[in-house]
Amino acid sequence: MKKNIENKIKELTEKKILTERETKLLRLMSESESLNDMAKNMDCNRNTVTKEINRLCELIAFYLGGIVTG
Repeated sequence: MKKNIENKIKELTEKKILTERETKLLRLMSESESLNDMAKNMDCNRNTVTKEINRLCELIAFYLGGIVTG
């Protein structure tokens, strides 16, 4: 399943469905940045980062469809 998710993220990035900001956030998450570090890097606060992560996860899940929802 991990490979399916990675492939879908790559596809969404190539098709420009994910913004540069969303791609940056995914990179920071994969580097195990803390919320505080991500907020500083993204020039916003922790609440905004949390909201963006949730929205991004929902977007990716939507495009994954049945793979995630069973």
